[in-house]
Amino acid sequence: MAGLLEDDQERVRAIAIQSLADMGAGSRLDTLLDMADDESAQVRTAVAIAIGSLGSEKGLATLKRLSDDEDLSVKLAAVTAAGRIGGSKG
Repeated sequence: MAGLLEDDQERVRAIAIQSLADMGAGSRLDTLLDMADDESAQVRTAVAIAIGSLGSEKGLATLKRLSDDEDLSVKLAAVTAAGRIGGSKG
């Protein structure tokens, strides 16, 4: 899976991120957080969704940063993910 996260094609990286989240791979959260700086908006969106799916408060700072992204889909995914994490606390 690690090799797919570094693939040249953004779609492959995004699917690999989604797969990690689907598997509940919280142990890979640091890897996902690092990928929030990817040049691809598709990958950054996948990262935000994955962080929200994993529900880790550790990802909130990254989601806050992504909510200021230049790409609208990234912003929306980050705000939605942060809401999921915040909503699960109450």
